[in-house]
Amino acid sequence: MSDDKDSIENPDKGTKALEVQIRGAREKAELFDAIIHVLREDYGVTVEKKRLDKS
Repeated sequence: MSDDKDSIENPDKGTKALEVQIRGAREKAELFDAIIHVLREDYGVTVEKKRLDKS
């Protein structure tokens, strides 16, 4: 609960935390893209996105 109070009193702290999370997510996405590129180019593996069928 105190974290919510801190972020309300100091929104920059919450913003910085979100920026760190976004940076980490972007780095993770870049890593996965590089892995898929290597799989396709070097190993000839076909990689497709998983389809989310709604029933």
